[in-house]
Amino acid sequence: DDSHGMIPGEIGRMVKDGRATPILIRQATIYPEGRMQSVLIKGIDPDQQILEIPTDSLNIKEDTLPILIGKRMAKSNSLKKGDYITIRWRDVNGTFDALEGKIVEIMDTKVPTIDKGNVWVSLKDLQYMTQLQNQASMIIVAQGIGLQEDVSDWKFKTQDFLLTDINKVVKSKRVSAGIMYSILLFLAMLAIF
Repeated sequence: DDSHGMIPGEIGRMVKDGRATPILIRQATIYPEGRMQSVLIKGIDPDQQILEIPTDSLNIKEDTLPILIGKRMAKSNSLKKGDYITIRWRDVNGTFDALEGKIVEIMDTKVPTIDKGNVWVSLKDLQYMTQLQNQASMIIVAQGIGLQEDVSDWKFKTQDFLLTDINKVVKSKRVSAGIMYSILLFLAMLAIF
């Protein structure tokens, strides 16, 4: 709950130029069809162009909060476009609040970390709901941005750092595949001779 901070001026300029996008993440609970499920509610700028997420659907003017969810999330909770769900969260002071939201889009993505257990809303709406104006939990910069140092209290992490675990798994699979290939090649040569 405490992992958020003010967006520094330098990064704020990058956000205005479209070279970065802030994301605010808060814990919440949704109540689809009377059931209760813990989720992460993520606020993102609907006009961002950095991530390939259909966030422009969050610009739709609704009487309720426009919500974007993933295909897996929709399937596991029996939700479809146009459904209404109740969302409950805590604001910055720890006070519970709730409102009803409408699912305006269901995205089809292969990345489960932005799908399962995530509810996407407009950044401005989430900042207003949680009383965290001009704050974010993470800031994603566009590829090729030369920012390589920490800014204020924000720690910069490269793509290589963020993908370390996946790269190690791929490397170990390559080694084991090489060993298996060598054994099979040796057996084939033995059978021929």
